[in-house]
Amino acid sequence: MMTALVTLAIVAHTHSASAAPESFTVHSAVTYALEHNLDVQAAREKLNETDAISSAAVSDLFPTIALTANGNYRKDSATNPLALFGAEPYNQYFAGLTLSQPLYAGGALWGAIDSTKSANQIAEANYQIAVRDLTINVIQAFYSVILAEKNVAILDENRQIDEDLVKTINTYHRLGRSQLLDVLQVKTQLAMLVPKIAQARNQVKIAGIQLATILGYRGAPEISVSGDLIEPDRKKFEAAFTGETQRHWENERSSHQLDAVDANRSLLLSKDLPALSLLGTYGRSSYVKTDLLDSSATTWALTLQLSVPIFSGLSSIHERNALASQQKQAEIQKENTEDQSTLTQAQTQKEIDLAQETLVSTKEAFDIAQKAINEAKRQFRLGLTNLINYLQAEQSFLDAETIYYQAKFNYLVALFKYGAARGYSPQKLLAKMENPS
Repeated sequence: MMTALVTLAIVAHTHSASAAPESFTVHSAVTYALEHNLDVQAAREKLNETDAISSAAVSDLFPTIALTANGNYRKDSATNPLALFGAEPYNQYFAGLTLSQPLYAGGALWGAIDSTKSANQIAEANYQIAVRDLTINVIQAFYSVILAEKNVAILDENRQIDEDLVKTINTYHRLGRSQLLDVLQVKTQLAMLVPKIAQARNQVKIAGIQLATILGYRGAPEISVSGDLIEPDRKKFEAAFTGETQRHWENERSSHQLDAVDANRSLLLSKDLPALSLLGTYGRSSYVKTDLLDSSATTWALTLQLSVPIFSGLSSIHERNALASQQKQAEIQKENTEDQSTLTQAQTQKEIDLAQETLVSTKEAFDIAQKAINEAKRQFRLGLTNLINYLQAEQSFLDAETIYYQAKFNYLVALFKYGAARGYSPQKLLAKMENPS
């Protein structure tokens, strides 16, 4: 387990910092990012919005009831034989309830529901894609910090070895067992490590800033991470997902987009179809305000209202052509998305295969280099080998260790992307990576 405290070269925000753990593990980093990353927040709010709109669309199926009150000052035509009050001006009052219940709207009602449902499903897919992509980015950024700190540790260890070697070589030189050239070579080797260590420490800061940015971390100017570059067993990892539900969100989104075109067709073309509504009024009507309190002033009516569009300037023909084009575009997009999903799965398969092979070979090289440096140390102390061979063994060990930990990092990231491309839940992937059994 490695713990790294990274000082961030970023300007602190003036508003209060969000609660964050003292030291981020990969799990707490993902959790924190899902709560604070702005892209995921926006996707979550869009999902909430479409959820509310979808519920609102269902309400259009129910009747609308309103309380209505009005007063009129009017005059009937003197030529009207039924003119009230001798065609003189008069007051008319009404207070009551009005009812409107759509019975048939040419597909507009169910089309609106299907359209909002598709929009909600698309928002759900976008949210899940944002969660998955963010989780991948957090894992990659988190372990980049661990890897960068490990590289610093490797160089620091190598510097300590060279400092000890300088002391040994100086002693040998005083005893006549080595030449001045040997002393200068070791000191040169040690001096060359200084800029490498500085560069490695700077890389730790850069990795820390990248992680903090992805997390949406606006806390203290330091971020602490705790973890190690683990090597999950791939066979156990794959076996752990046997029978698990696979959700390919890009494919699902393209399917919902195709459904949305169908729903919008019903909604758009409904205006050219007949509409039938039930209308009702119940209240009291009178010519004197005080008569509104008299039950004899009660009036009611039920009306079936049919509306049949006859001519709309041929707009429906052009709208149908546009809808046919939208349908074709959605079908093409769906096919293209499915092809891209298949390609991504094939690519991640190749990447994890290569990462696994590289990890095995670099681990073997690291083990050999470790044995070689131990043997070089032993032989150098006994005077059985020269300084050049020792320095070569030391450099080989440094290179092998660095490459090995880089291979572990690549394997971890490739394994997660491999699982994500197959449609497994990011949360389960993260849990199974550390505990596949």
